Amino acid sequence: SLHKPSRRAFVRAAGALAAAGAAGRLWAAPTKDVVVLTAYPDAVVSRFEAAFEKAWPQYRLRIVWRMPHDALPYLRQAGQGGVDVYWSASPKTYAQLKDEHAFRKLPVSLEGLPGRLGGSVINDPDGFYAASEVAGYGFAVNPAYLHSHKLPPVADWSDLADPVYAGHLAVPDPVEVGFAPVLVDIPLQAYGWDIGWALWSAIAANAAFTGRGGTFVSDEIGGGRKGVGLSIDFFVASAVANGAPV
Repeated sequence: SLHKPSRRAFVRAAGALAAAGAAGRLWAAPTKDVVVLTAYPDAVVSRFEAAFEKAWPQYRLRIVWRMPHDALPYLRQAGQGGVDVYWSASPKTYAQLKDEHAFRKLPVSLEGLPGRLGGSVINDPDGFYAASEVAGYGFAVNPAYLHSHKLPPVADWSDLADPVYAGHLAVPDPVEVGFAPVLVDIPLQAYGWDIGWALWSAIAANAAFTGRGGTFVSDEIGGGRKGVGLSIDFFVASAVANGAPV
């Protein structure tokens, strides 16, 4: 079973740094550090860090970066590695940590916030974690790649099952990439269990999977190595902002 640390060493589950602020006010360590474990890039975290420390100058954020597949072993250390707040885009990891009694309940009210978006749970009904943002999932396309390989445009999930896309499709591995299980769930909700899994079988036959230690799907598409990729909106938006032809 999970080692239960002292009250102060518990992971303060939070979906937003606003919650981190409340956690810091109630349970901050004597050093006044608030330790945040996250997978978000520095360009995102630094803005929250600056805003938090401006609003709560008596506390200092200390950021520990771990991808979702590395977060669980880190948080399973004695004292949970000294982490106060876990902030990441990995619903599966949150659910596992809750089952292991690693979280305290959030010291904020979630009243008025939706618990679900469509069929997806975004806030824990027991109040142990909450969403800080909602990301969109979809297809990233390199139009020049499709044109050069004489591939038709992609309009829906069922298009990705067409054998014409074999070898041209990049998909994040749901075992290794934190946000990917939600991506897998979309066709299952849209088409039902049997048709959804049949569709995924056909899509998987066409796909190259990217996992830990590999490139992002958006890099594969932006770099012209694949023509279509399944991804999350802010990775694709970042690629576009950096000039990728997506």
